Amino acid sequence: MIKIKRTQYSNPDFQILTKLLDKELYSIYGSIMDHYNEFTVTEGIKHVLIAYNDLQPVGCVCFKYFSEGTVEFKRLFVLENFRGKGVAEQIINELEIWAKEAGYDKCVLESGTLQPEATRLFEKRNYQHIPNLRQYIGDELSYCMGKNL
Repeated sequence: MIKIKRTQYSNPDFQILTKLLDKELYSIYGSIMDHYNEFTVTEGIKHVLIAYNDLQPVGCVCFKYFSEGTVEFKRLFVLENFRGKGVAEQIINELEIWAKEAGYDKCVLESGTLQPEATRLFEKRNYQHIPNLRQYIGDELSYCMGKNL
């Protein structure tokens, strides 16, 4: 049974999961990921969710302020052997609830064009393709999405 915990960036389980996420992204995109490192900084983020199976951390996601009324979802990751079991949907749902509780009415995110499974996941949750956000404008490997909460 999956339990979702609200926490912040300094949680050691979040640090472990995001390191695994980075390793996976490097395996997909290679050294181009060096360019994106400055956009994946989570230090100071106060809205982090971790999914646990018993005591094992199996997934994470976080959000941060993007603009008035809008948050940016970051660092979504689920361990490979827990994918396809609804964990990502659970943590996205909880993050949307938390964002609404915090007073936001819209969320945006950036994913990569080489991660079609991520795009499909968000499309199932009614996210729509939007023009690339700020630092991703003109980046052919980036695919941005948004949703009104």
